[in-house]
Amino acid sequence: MVQQRISNNNFLVLKLKSKSVRALLDTGSVVSLITERFVKQHGLAVSPIRDHEYSFLISASGKPLDITGISEFTISIAGLSIPMVARVARYLSHDLIMGSDFLQNNGVVIDYNLGVISIAEDLVRAPLQSTFKQRNLATSAVSVCVPAYTEALVKVNTPYYYEGRTVLLEPIPGVQFRTIATARSFSHCGDGMSVCRVFNYNPFSVVLRKGMRLAAIQSLDSIAVYCVVITFT
Repeated sequence: MVQQRISNNNFLVLKLKSKSVRALLDTGSVVSLITERFVKQHGLAVSPIRDHEYSFLISASGKPLDITGISEFTISIAGLSIPMVARVARYLSHDLIMGSDFLQNNGVVIDYNLGVISIAEDLVRAPLQSTFKQRNLATSAVSVCVPAYTEALVKVNTPYYYEGRTVLLEPIPGVQFRTIATARSFSHCGDGMSVCRVFNYNPFSVVLRKGMRLAAIQSLDSIAVYCVVITFT
């Protein structure tokens, strides 16, 4: 049950030849894998296996994988182009599996609390695709028009999991600066609502639709807070 819940939180949406592709991040897989169906669907070139150490692989169920070749291609994550090498298997549970080889080579850090991954020493961030992620989001409670170059306090809906708590509201990686900028701030949750500070950096007014994702929520129980008091005399 625990393994199933973790795997449900490990999907990432990336770009391959301008098409959106859903991949599974699998720290338990020593190499990255794709299916023959995936190869045909995206027109990828396949070469014979050169590294015989990984020509024979065992699946999590204990059955050997039928590896037919190796493919090299380029993917794009949050605008960053990354070369990728994957073994081609006849059948897999998912069409694209990013193994520990890809994760280590690209310095991938997975943050399950915020539901994001960072790549190449935090050069870019991308959201994980999961049902759990929705529990950690603050969304606009009403539609609001924010004038150009204006800062605003916007009422947001918060999950009842955080009811009565003081939380840290942070920008959502992959969403920040697409429409507006969200400030990092502390806020109290009550009656399923809180307040988020945003800034419209555009030279025109922006409408924040009701239900729009504005911030990621992090409980103070899971972070360390330091306070420095400076006294002027």
